[in-house]
Amino acid sequence: MSITIHHGSNGSYKTAGVMSDYFIPAAHAGRVVVTNIRGVDRARTMLNMEDVPDSFDVIYIDTDTREGRYQIATWFHWVPLGALCLFDESGVMFPKAWRQKDFDALDYPGGPDQASADGRPANWVEAWEMHRHFNWDIVLTAPNIKSIREDIRQTTEGAYKHKNRALLGPMFTGYREGYHDAQKNGQSATDFDVVRNKRVNPLVFRLYDSTRTGKAQQTLNGFNLFKSPRVLFALGISVSAAVYGITSGGLQIFMGPGTVPPAQPIDTPAVPAAVPTDAPDPAPARPNAPPAVDPRLRDVDAFSDRPAGSVDSGPLAGYKVWISGSLERSDLHIYHYVLTILIDGQPQEYISSDIQQMGYRIHSRGSCSAEIEFKQERYPISCVALAAREGRQVEQPTTLPALPSTAL
Repeated sequence: MSITIHHGSNGSYKTAGVMSDYFIPAAHAGRVVVTNIRGVDRARTMLNMEDVPDSFDVIYIDTDTREGRYQIATWFHWVPLGALCLFDESGVMFPKAWRQKDFDALDYPGGPDQASADGRPANWVEAWEMHRHFNWDIVLTAPNIKSIREDIRQTTEGAYKHKNRALLGPMFTGYREGYHDAQKNGQSATDFDVVRNKRVNPLVFRLYDSTRTGKAQQTLNGFNLFKSPRVLFALGISVSAAVYGITSGGLQIFMGPGTVPPAQPIDTPAVPAAVPTDAPDPAPARPNAPPAVDPRLRDVDAFSDRPAGSVDSGPLAGYKVWISGSLERSDLHIYHYVLTILIDGQPQEYISSDIQQMGYRIHSRGSCSAEIEFKQERYPISCVALAAREGRQVEQPTTLPALPSTAL
């Protein structure tokens, strides 16, 4: 049972990260979630997620109203025991401007005796400092961690600072998340204990609305890393050194001499003349056995007749998916892929392990073609980025291409 803060500038995937890291696991665990994140409700979750138990429920509070603000302020009066509380824009919901008279108005009705009888905290301070006694998990988000009240931060286990990686240029996707002590503001590199790059599960964007209009777009800030003179200078030096090393014969140092010494002639003894014999002629040699089947074709069925890049089940249902890169494990004859998924008009890159964590299996076909499987339903994908963006159907071969012949 913990209190956690996620903070960062607008558009840094704070709410999306909270939905991915906390809401989805809570739904699968059948917990009750109390939140003011716009658009979250039980029916929407059950429609877009699978394997959610009936015990799961959502209590949504509309904090755009005066009544909703009061409900959030007095959350410890009514939140079910053991619930997960996701409080968005917590610096606004619990302002620093509150004074003692404001807190007195939030005390539990009937005083401490009634609170004890009902199994509830008696006041604001008790609710935050003794949240573990009531099995509450609390997650707060805010653009600026300084806007969060000190009495809340002093009971918080840790904080995560978010940064949109698109600020580094269009080739960067996802966000960077740094964990630090909640008493610190996360402004210095020495504040962080762990920093990692993360991607958001595409399912998240089906579960809530990031804006009042329901539409979102990528940040307009940022810069192209390759337009920096320092980066270009360092890159130019590296490329020049590599070209010079290759053209000046530097590779021979590692590859060794490329010539083979000539073979010495060997005297061949004279062959005696053939002697007639009554023995039958030897049987002709048995032809070599056909080559073994390429391991890449083992347990592979023919392609389906579905359009490439269209997925109809699982978290990726309705999205366009295509292969944007691959790496072959020659020892195992398998491929690892980089997949691009079009989310709200913006391409997001995921690796094979990300797709597998969503519940899919990947069947390799080659460097530029594969199938992803979800609950025995297979969907072909290929390197057809332009067609996938435009939503055009791409024909797939019904049989695998012939393997190159092997010299025997």
